[in-house]
Amino acid sequence: MKGKSISEIPNPYILNRWRKDVLKIASTINDVLDDASKYDMKKQLVCDVWSKIFSWVSLSDQSEDDLSKLIRTLSSFEEQMMTKNNPKNAASSKEVKDADIQVLVGLNEVDLNISPPNQCLNKGSARSSKWLKSAKE
Repeated sequence: MKGKSISEIPNPYILNRWRKDVLKIASTINDVLDDASKYDMKKQLVCDVWSKIFSWVSLSDQSEDDLSKLIRTLSSFEEQMMTKNNPKNAASSKEVKDADIQVLVGLNEVDLNISPPNQCLNKGSARSSKWLKSAKE
């Protein structure tokens, strides 16, 4: 930086975690702290979604069939999101979760019954011997 005659680090190169003003100071316990990194991540995701949508539209603007197919696909996705976020369907949220897991992983959720381990026999008070003695001893 000395060779470029730069006296300060430009703002785009300074990360939020290096700043002193990243989080607000909480006045009470119930105050929610503003997490700047989560906000930035959400903003980045929204920008990515919009860029994908614009790229899809630019790819499909040559044909009306492609545009109508894109509209149908987005409409079906909208219906899925509406049913998923509907509070009346809260009982079926487990089914939605299972379907999401099946789509992402390719497997259904497996119910496992894990039993507690058997009691260890070599533990006891200081008066008794700590180790089990075999027939050889």
